[in-house]
Formats: sequence, C-alpha cells, structure tokens
Amino acid sequence: MTYMLDEIYEQPEVINSLMPQWLEDIAPLAEEVRCRDIRFVYVAARGSSDHAAVYCKYALEIRNKLSVALANPSAFTLYDSAPRFTSDTLVIGISQSGAGPDVVEVVRKARADGALTACIVNTPHSALAAVSEFVLRLGLGREKSVAATKTYTSSIAMAALLSSALSSDVIASQKDIAAAIQAMESALNLDKAAAEAAKQMADMKECIVLARGFNQATALEAALKLIETCYIGARAYSGADFRHGPVAQVEAGLPCLLFAPSGSTFNSMLDLGGRVLEGGAKLICISDDTRLLGLSETPIRVAQSVPDWVSPLVYAVPAQLFACRLALNRGLDPDAPRGLNKVTMTV
Repeated sequence: MTYMLDEIYEQPEVINSLMPQWLEDIAPLAEEVRCRDIRFVYVAARGSSDHAAVYCKYALEIRNKLSVALANPSAFTLYDSAPRFTSDTLVIGISQSGAGPDVVEVVRKARADGALTACIVNTPHSALAAVSEFVLRLGLGREKSVAATKTYTSSIAMAALLSSALSSDVIASQKDIAAAIQAMESALNLDKAAAEAAKQMADMKECIVLARGFNQATALEAALKLIETCYIGARAYSGADFRHGPVAQVEAGLPCLLFAPSGSTFNSMLDLGGRVLEGGAKLICISDDTRLLGLSETPIRVAQSVPDWVSPLVYAVPAQLFACRLALNRGLDPDAPRGLNKVTMTV
C-alpha cells in the first residue's frame, strides 16, 4: 500500500468523525453571514484547494443564491492591483497548509477593507489562520501523500456544510451530506474497477477529462492527479465548454474520462459521450447510470446515487483510485511525484 492509497481509504471515516467539529466551527460564521447580509463571496486558493474553491462557487451560487468569484491572487502580489472589498462580502481562503503567501495576502487585504473573512485550513496555527476572522479547521493531522486526497475531499465537505448552514433546510441538507459520506464508503469498492481501467490505459500519454456543474471540480482534480502522479498530459474541460472548440481534439484512440452522475447535467453528458465516441475516443465513464456506462470500454459504475450537489464527494474517490492505480501500473511512486513538495509557496 502507498500513503496515497491509505489516505484515499481513510476519507469516509475521517470526514464522518470530524463533522461535529466542523459544524461547531461553521455555526458562528453562518450566523455572521446572516447578520451582515452577505451578498458576495470571493474565494482564494491554489492547486487542489482551488478545485475545492470551484465546488464552493457552484454550491454557494446554486444553493444559496450568492454571487461568487474566484480570486486571481497575483493581482494582490505581483500586480499590486487588488480589488476593493466591502462589508457585504465574504472572502474565503482555502489551503491545506495555510502557508501560501498569495492566498494569505488576499484574505489579509480583504479583512483590512472591512470584508468578512474566513479560511478552510488543515494547519490551524498558520499564516492564513492568523489573518482570518473565522477559521474552519479541517483537523486531519499530517497528510503524508504529496498528492492531496483527504484534504481535498474534506475541503469540499466543509464547503458543503457551509452551504447547508446557510440554506433554508439545514436538516435535509445535512442528510444529503451524510448520504454522500456513506456512498464514499461504498465507492471504495471501485478500487478493482479502477485498477482494471488503469491496466487497460497503462500506456496512455494524454487524456481529456470531462464533467459539468458541481463535478467540474471533479474533472479538474482528476486531471491534476493524473498529471502529478502519472505525468500524463491530462486536460480538464466543462462538457459545455468542450463543445466550443476543444472537441476538435477528439480522434481515434484518445482516452476520455467522463464524470456524469445522474442529475441536472446528465443528459448533456450522455449526449457528449456519444459524440466523442463517434469521433473514435476511448471512453472511461464514471457514472451511476447504465445508459452512459454502456458507451464505455472501461465503465466504472458508482453503485449509490446521491443528490447532485454532494456527488463530488463520491466521484472524487474513483478519480483518485484511478490515478493511484495508473501510477503504480506505470511503475511510478504516487507518494513522491517528481518536482513536487507538499507545500508550494507561490507569490
């Protein structure tokens, strides 16, 4: 076993055990959001945390009707041209280490301007925590794998809980999250299917990764995992954006991963799957719907369906398993990706 595989398997139990602490941390932040009548949210992150930020954007926009923007941290550090923040804005920094100077600077500047600030962080005594009014502590301990797994899904779970706390039906929302955690446990049984898909695709040098909606975060994170652990030229697209030009890349033998849970985006992804198949692509479909799985040479069937908005918790698991198994199939060590460190300091 590798650290990466160990930590993939830890995720459901870890998230379930830490939820009471997370809810405790979120409650006062949610109350302050309501008291200050927050209308805008600005989220700053890098790497896997930035993909969790993408999920956060979808959740808070779709479920909570907030206007959400993703930060360009270089505007604060390299261009010295940060936007002006107002008191009706919540600024969230997401970082497992809390050490990245650019993400820290976004939150520091926002707080100085009078915005409400918070962070999702795994290192509570960090620079990011120090500049944030509200600290949402992941509390995972040290993540040994360089490629983020449990810090990514835990950040998504924290964002989902924040969305739940700000929703009109907190109890139903929390039931959705609990169902997703149970489905994550079931998704660990996909390791065999992921290993088989990895075996069949062991020689691939590039691939396309497609999803839509909430699972756009899953596509981005899956591509990153394949890049950093397998050294593959993986390119992630929204299924909608893919039709606007990038679909021209499709040719015979091109591997395409499609993440398509049942829900609002499924029919468009089913149609896209048929289109790329017509172009000769090799489909690896990750879905709970047999209509899409039937198009795939290497289907990975997610056994439990969950509400669309929490499905990225579940679909992250087969994405991680596939990347880890593919790396091992290629004789690579997923725990030691070349050129990478656990903490990346960008300004």
